[in-house]
Amino acid sequence: MPNHPLLKAWRQLGVSYRIGAEEMGVPRSVLHGFLHGQKKLGQRSNPEPVIRAYLESKKPSLEVISEPLAKKLFGLGLTVKDAVMGMAHLNIGKGDLYRYLAQGKWPNQQTVDAFRKWLEQQKQRRKKKMITKVMLSEEILEHFGLKTNPFPHELKSVEDIVPLKDLALAEKKILSTINHGGFCGITGCTGSGKTVLLKKIEHELSARKDIVLIKPRTVEKQYLGASGLCDAILEDLHWPWSKGHRLEMRARYVGQALEHNYRNGKKVILIIDEAHLLTDDALLALKRFYEFELGFRKLLAIVLVGQEKLAERLQNVNLVEIAQRIDLFGIKAMNGQFARFLKEKLARAGMNGREIFDSAAMKAIYEKMSKAGGFYTPQSLQNLAAQAMVIAEDLGEKTVTAKIIQGIPEAF
Repeated sequence: MPNHPLLKAWRQLGVSYRIGAEEMGVPRSVLHGFLHGQKKLGQRSNPEPVIRAYLESKKPSLEVISEPLAKKLFGLGLTVKDAVMGMAHLNIGKGDLYRYLAQGKWPNQQTVDAFRKWLEQQKQRRKKKMITKVMLSEEILEHFGLKTNPFPHELKSVEDIVPLKDLALAEKKILSTINHGGFCGITGCTGSGKTVLLKKIEHELSARKDIVLIKPRTVEKQYLGASGLCDAILEDLHWPWSKGHRLEMRARYVGQALEHNYRNGKKVILIIDEAHLLTDDALLALKRFYEFELGFRKLLAIVLVGQEKLAERLQNVNLVEIAQRIDLFGIKAMNGQFARFLKEKLARAGMNGREIFDSAAMKAIYEKMSKAGGFYTPQSLQNLAAQAMVIAEDLGEKTVTAKIIQGIPEAF
């Protein structure tokens, strides 16, 4: 006879037949024989109901409870699909992994340990991927027939920005936060486009008469506390105050200033860059400011922008009240957008329809990005492309080939 369907669940339980039989009060031979289909048992001696009840009672012990790992995954700009592909040897389905992450419950210690190990590998790959700025000389631009540098150090206008999917989604989230008085956080690694995004947002807001933008000027954000936040808000709202006032009084002034602006049809927006450097006290103070209301209307919208560490920080038990209120969005890697990004950058620089990177070179770039865990950002991609153009010009080549791309160190 074939094995009984309950045998699989029994093996997952990891309990010996002897111990299980003792706990259920049935003979070991009966238990073993039933699960392996070796005995035909009468109705009176059928142990199936007892075994099912035993397995059900032990079910919680089959689950390993872990810390919230979903935010760590998304904070690195990765998806559940990325994780499934990265741990293909475990044969975990996308739906199963999504459930494990959402519930924080895993089928066994081996699976959760494998996921943690894979996640750490992705973090280390990102740290190793150094971003080195490469400048293109006038000679190199002339060699390729370009009128301007396609990868300038600084953008000169909003028109220089190449639209990317994740940056567009992040912009949409920020504008929604601004218009509806929310609290959001945008995270991304160095070079992912956060600064460019903020410049674009500020440019768009500058044309709106109903917006008052507050940006703390403290260079070292780790020293920005509740007092500094009060000072920044009162200063940018042009509200009378004095350094001699106690923090409690300044906080009251903040509430008055926010209410005054709201009654005059103004939306006050607090934007903090490098927010991953903020102390726990500063983050908790932001939550208090966010709670300023007039009826059911929020008087202050808050936008935090920082590296992935911000998402990790918010998993701290001391910051749970922030994590429950903030709407986080992680800017992911470029994935399949790199070819369009490069072509548009080169076209704007005067490429005139000629392909500087041939199709094989584009494929080599994709392979290099894949080896790096897909973590190429707009900045690192531009550095890779610029380095390839430097090498091609040195070789006297008018076209960047796959061989040139493959010869560039992984640090780019």
